[in-house]
Amino acid sequence: MKKQRLSKTGLARVLFPFFQQYGYEAASLSMLSKACGLSKASLYYHFPKGKIDMAHYVMAYAGRQMQQMILAPLNNQSLSGEDAISQSLEGVMAYYDGDTPTCLMNSLMVGKGASLFGEQVKQAIDNWTEALANALVRKGIAPEKSVTQSRQIIETIQGALIVNRLHQGRGYFDTSLKSLEKTMLK
Repeated sequence: MKKQRLSKTGLARVLFPFFQQYGYEAASLSMLSKACGLSKASLYYHFPKGKIDMAHYVMAYAGRQMQQMILAPLNNQSLSGEDAISQSLEGVMAYYDGDTPTCLMNSLMVGKGASLFGEQVKQAIDNWTEALANALVRKGIAPEKSVTQSRQIIETIQGALIVNRLHQGRGYFDTSLKSLEKTMLK
């Protein structure tokens, strides 16, 4: 059987769950090459700097997904604040799918990953905070309160993801999102 050739995006799609589940340090090259069906040398061909290149490419892939599913509705000025938030929360639910939703950003911030990816993660959270705050202003929340409220919402989502990981399920996450939807959209 001939091996399937994957594009870099295809490789990122395959590598994503490993970095998401194991973080940077625990995702071994052996594990990653086996998942892709490629030798370590072939992985280095695609990612000359090795695992750091893979992780950065996975971060970029995840960032594009986050932009499309979560941030785009918030940044869509033609949507009311309520519609933007509702669509974004649907995007959050889809982005963090699976039996036990796990956040790539959280996973990459463990150990050495914090120094390698901290600025990218901070920028992603800042972008999310700003987009959500702007949607809250369109919804009628005072600008001075919108940033604080958007931070609290993101902290709730991220906290629920961590607790879900501990309990190996999605109950806390689903409950938190439903509660946010009720409070944010009333």
